[in-house]
Amino acid sequence: MKRSSAEVVRSEQSVWRMRDSHTARLGRRNTLEQWVAAQRTAWFFGKQAVQQRSAVGNVALVTQTQYTPLMKSAVIPQVRVEAELRAELESVLKQGETLTDFVEATVRNAIAFRRVQTAFHARAQAASEAYHQTGVSVPVEAVLERLQSKLDAKRKKLGR
Repeated sequence: MKRSSAEVVRSEQSVWRMRDSHTARLGRRNTLEQWVAAQRTAWFFGKQAVQQRSAVGNVALVTQTQYTPLMKSAVIPQVRVEAELRAELESVLKQGETLTDFVEATVRNAIAFRRVQTAFHARAQAASEAYHQTGVSVPVEAVLERLQSKLDAKRKKLGR
């Protein structure tokens, strides 16, 4: 569908008005290229300017969410918990830490733990299969001696 030249001019004027509004919101001068890149990024992630009516004075506010490739775009599902658990969770948050930060850190730690656990089980399974095939293993006393020497070295390093 072709647009008339008047429609193209109105569209370009609208783009320039949006650009000027964007520059004013930032409180500094943006180059046209930076603005266009931000608009393309926002369009790519499906975010559009949303017009809202303010409860005070019926003032129209335009808010726009702009995403960059480095921003987080996936969401972890909500989890329903008892009020007591939520209160306990909020009581252990550090100064300036949000619930979202805590949940993200916890999920990352759980993922790392599961990976270590899976790798450990894989090594144990491989060792068990190797033992059953060859019949050769390391004596328990040798394993315990190595573990004790590692523990002693760590204690000495920590000064205990």
